[in-house]
Amino acid sequence: MPLADLLTAERIVLLTEPGDRDRVLDAAARLLTDASPAMTAAIGAALRERESLGSTAIGHGVAIPHARSNAFSAARGAFLRLEHPVDFGARDHAPVDLVFAM
Repeated sequence: MPLADLLTAERIVLLTEPGDRDRVLDAAARLLTDASPAMTAAIGAALRERESLGSTAIGHGVAIPHARSNAFSAARGAFLRLEHPVDFGARDHAPVDLVFAM
């Protein structure tokens, strides 16, 4: 899959008020679902469920939250840069400011 199909310009944002990890995951869900309220809630729940299994932070301020869903026929991605880093429970204890959600 070409990167342009996975990650469109509309799904790349700067979050100026990221809040906490759950708010970041909710923002990612909105981007991934193009703001469809019903799908946003389902994708947000799936991202939080996966995160509860173990942090998706890979260190050095980067997290890659992800989940599976039958909502789409192909993979989708969203990239969020956080103006204020957020604790994702990374092993290196570094707060996250770059998020690539799938």
